[in-house]
Formats: sequence, C-alpha cells, structure tokens
Amino acid sequence: MTLSGKLILAWLEEDNKQRALFRVRPLMTGEGVFTQQEIEELPDEGYLRVVPDRKEKATFKDRMRALGELCVVDLRGDLEKTRANKNYAPAKGEINRMVVYSDVILGLPEALVYEVMPDLKGALPMTPRFCLRNGGRIQGPLNARTREPEGGQMAVAPDSNRLFAVQLPDGREKLFFWPAPPAGEPQAEPVEPAKAVQPAAEAPAAAVAPANEPEEEPPVADSPRVYIPIHEVVERRRRDKDALLPAGPDPTEAFRQALEVLWRGEDTRAEAVRLLAAMPDADALMGRAFNPQMKTAAAAALRRELEDMEAERLRLLMDTDRARSDQDTLFAQALDTARERAEHALAALTAQVDDVRGRVDEIKSQESALLTKREELLAQLAGAGGAVLARPSGEACAFADAARRLAEALSDAGFDTDEARAGCLLLLLLICPQVQLDGANAADSVTAAKAIVRALGGNAALFPEDEGDVLLLAGGDGLRAMVTASGGTAPDGYTRLIAGKSDGPEDIWQEYGREPWPCLPLAARPGFFVAQEPTHPAISWTDLQAQVLQDIAELPEAALELLNAAEQALRKAGAPLPLAIRQMVARFVPAAQHLAGSVLTALDTAVSAFILPYARYRQVDVSELSQLLSGMPLSEGSLT
Repeated sequence: MTLSGKLILAWLEEDNKQRALFRVRPLMTGEGVFTQQEIEELPDEGYLRVVPDRKEKATFKDRMRALGELCVVDLRGDLEKTRANKNYAPAKGEINRMVVYSDVILGLPEALVYEVMPDLKGALPMTPRFCLRNGGRIQGPLNARTREPEGGQMAVAPDSNRLFAVQLPDGREKLFFWPAPPAGEPQAEPVEPAKAVQPAAEAPAAAVAPANEPEEEPPVADSPRVYIPIHEVVERRRRDKDALLPAGPDPTEAFRQALEVLWRGEDTRAEAVRLLAAMPDADALMGRAFNPQMKTAAAAALRRELEDMEAERLRLLMDTDRARSDQDTLFAQALDTARERAEHALAALTAQVDDVRGRVDEIKSQESALLTKREELLAQLAGAGGAVLARPSGEACAFADAARRLAEALSDAGFDTDEARAGCLLLLLLICPQVQLDGANAADSVTAAKAIVRALGGNAALFPEDEGDVLLLAGGDGLRAMVTASGGTAPDGYTRLIAGKSDGPEDIWQEYGREPWPCLPLAARPGFFVAQEPTHPAISWTDLQAQVLQDIAELPEAALELLNAAEQALRKAGAPLPLAIRQMVARFVPAAQHLAGSVLTALDTAVSAFILPYARYRQVDVSELSQLLSGMPLSEGSLT
C-alpha cells in the first residue's frame, strides 16, 4: 500500500496508556476507502506506530490525546515521514511493522470531510462539521457543536461518488462525504442557507401538493442534477400513460376472461396464482374468501385427531389388562432387572477398590522414595558441617517496587542513595552472578550486603570457609546469596556479594583479571543514628529476571559516545577494556535507563562499577578521565 503523497483520514488510538504509545490505521483518502487487501499490507493489524517528532517530544502525549478518534495523516510533503519500525517484535507485543512521525498527524480540518448523520438524536458526529440525511436528501454542512448550518450549504446526490461507507476498527460503520477538490468535478452543489435540512423533530408539515404536481424540490444553484425520488418518477409516468389510454371494457370482466385462459395450462395457472398473491392486500382478501373452507378443514382435522386419541386410549386399556394378567412375569422381570443393576454396581465398586489400592501402592512407593531422599539430605547435612543455604519461595513483584524497597533498606542502614541508584544496583544483582560492594571499609560493605538481603527477603551465608561445602537445597525462587571477602569464578545457583572496600588490598583482585565483575561504590551518610532493620517478604528472583530481559534496547547515542571516549583513553594508556566488561556495559545501560528511569544514573553506575575498577586494577591514572565524567557523582567520587 502506497501512502506517500496522500492526505489520509485515519483512526487514532492509544494502545498502551501506561507508556503513552499511539498508532494510526488508514481509513480512506479523497480517492476512496482503503480495501482489506491494502490494510493487510500493514501487518499485523493494519496500523502504523506514531513516533514523536523531535520538535514536539514535550507536548506529544497531550496533543495526541486531544485529537480524538479521527485524525488526518498529511503525507503530501517532500520529506519521507514513514519508515520501518526498528522495534518491530510481535513476540514482545510490538506488532506494528511501520512507523509514522507525529508532525504529520493533524486534527480534522472543518471543511475537509463530513460525517453523514441520519438524524440529530444519536451520538455526536465524529467530524467538526457534518451533513444531515433526510430520506433521499443529504444536505449540509452543519456545525457539530451548535447543530446550525455553517459554511457554503450543499445538496449531495445520494448516488454521488464522493460518499464513502467506512468500517471503523471498533466495528461501527460510518458514512462520510469527502467533497471534490476545487479543480475536480463538484459532487456537492451549494444551496441557499435558509433551505438547509432541519432536524426531523422540528420540521414543519409539508403542504399538500396538487395531484399531478410533484413536491417542490429545494433550489440547487448551477447544477443540472436534481434528485427526484424513483417512486415519484414512476407515478408521473403512470398518470401520463393512463391519461392517453381510451376508455375500454369493464376491467373485472376482462380479468375474468384472462384468468380463464390462464387457468387452462399447468404452467400459466401457477403463474396466475403467483401474480395474484403478489398484489397488495392479497393475503387478507384471499383469507376472508377461503375462511368457510378453512373452518371445514379444521373441523375434519380435529375429528381425526379425536379418533386417533380414542384408539390410543383403547390400546392402553388392553395393555393394562394384559399387564395385570402377567403380574408374575413382570415381577420376575423386575427381580432380574434389579439383580442386573446390583451386579453392575458391585462391579463398579470392585473397580474403584482396585483403583484405590493401586493409588495406595503408588503413595507408598512415593513415600519410600521421599524417605530415601530424606536420608540422603540428612547425610549431606552431616557432611556439610551445618552450612545449609536454601532459596526462599518468593512472590511476584514489579521491578519499580523492588527498587523502592532496596532504596529504603539501604537508606535505613545509613547509606546515601536514592531510588534510581538502588534500581541500578538491583539490575546489577539480577544480571551479574557476583557483585562487589565497595564501602569506605569492609564493615560498611558487609552492612550493605545484609541490607540488600533483608530488602529482597533472601537468605545469605556469611563468609563460609569454603563455598563448595555449603549445601544448596533445591526449590524456591527467591534470592540466595553468599557474602565473601573475595571474588572468583562466577557461581552457579546463588549470588556472590563481595564485601570489598574502595582501597582494599591486592588479594581482593586475584581473580578479577580472569573474570571481571562489577564493583559498585557505596557512600555512608555522616553522623550517628540508630539503623532500622525492617524485614520484608521474599521476592521471586526468577520473576524479576524475566522482567529485566523483556526489553533490551540499543545504547543511547550520547552514552555510546562517552563510553567510546573512555575506552579509547584506556586503550591509549595500554589497558584496553576486556570484551566481557564491554558486553556487560552494553547490556546494563539500556536496561538501567528503561527500568531505573535515568540515563545519567545508568551511565554513572556503569562507569563507576565497570570501567573505573578495571582502570585501578591495571594501575591506570584515572584522573585523565575526569573531563569525561563531569556531572556523574559516583564516578567523580571514585576519582578522588
């Protein structure tokens, strides 16, 4: 379907109110209605996604909502305003293959297209002006708000090729009149404003016209096409023909003679009856003529029905007498029937008993397996030396709510944070198997780890001698963490929280070079206060990870430029960033921007958690990056 160069009447809808997403579906142009085949060329539902133009991002949502259900898509300019949708992904809910920029989505002009209304009693018109249909007459336009004539009045022929029936996406069917452009053939002629159609409830009674004169039509200026109802044309011709015919014989006698001729043939007889039955009021007249015969036929049918009922009564009496004489036989049959039913019931009960016994045996088998597993777990517990870590069963929770709980828990514990930075920390925990918490000292890092576990309702093991000796119980879907003093190979089945510090010893980095992990700086508030340690129900870790993986967008252009500059600076210093770090940053920043709501906070967290720790590890002078990190409090704090 070609849309460029056209002025299109379209249906506008907000298909995602939470994210203020809008889309349009083309309905028609001045050349005609879009066919179903043309609509199907815009999979999957025939819509185009509306993308905010750069000039109106601040007013996009309010302006789109103010347009209503109908709008105009003006694609007559020189610039191409439609393109393929880069985010098209039916599996993720984006089913609009094409996009159109919002600067060509306009409100309906008053004199472009008019809805044709049957009366003024129903719903309001969908266009600023509308035409009113009264029988075979269509006149207008009228103002949709005042219901008064407005602009040059027109009388529209009911067979005009500028009338279009449109099926709306919500199932309603509307009739629209799209006047021809000034250079084309006019299909709507101007009339006197005083002759505009009035509402049916207020129209005065028409004067009775003479028998041979048609009702006077409203004058139509400069137009050879004046609409005269078809029944009036037929009646005129009939009266003119009757006036020219000479007086003939009695019509009744002529009909009787013609009927006798027609009745002689089988085919002509049926045709005569069909023609007679098609005449007005033929059913009522023939019903009165046939009424005596119908009464006689009804009485005969009733008499036959009574005779049949009497015969049935006699048969039942004979059957009753025969049953009384065969009482012993019937009793024996009843006993046989009862015995047969009892045998069937006993067989069914036996089958149920066998089924229950089978279930009991199955339950015993399961019990035996569970007892065996119990002994195995007890043996594992004895071998684990008491170190057991279970995963709690969590409940579903939105990412924003979980980030809010984490921000409150860290703030109550004494750390300087906000909801956006807490959201970035939560995202790191979800996508990275191990995260280092860099407080001012190791004790602050442990305090932060405990606050994180409490906020998310998880379970944690603190500084086990050997992580491999900790027994990880199956089941559950909440957070399971181990707080350790150093990192290592990425763990499986739990999250490792490394209690580091910003100026920690070199042995903390002993495994970092082979498999780097994020190191997030945490700043404590000054002063003395009592820490709050509220407990929270467990959150489903699996559900949170699924939310994070829903929308993975591309890196914003500005963020990509800054990251490239930082990577180039490290490369010149002889410490190129590993692929693992670059891939984690590319995954983290778009997701953090979408979930935490701040691209600056996402970028600041990525630099301070991924890039600066690696620069310190490679002993690069990070002060050279200070110009790139202006306005990033976490990163600037890590430079000092």
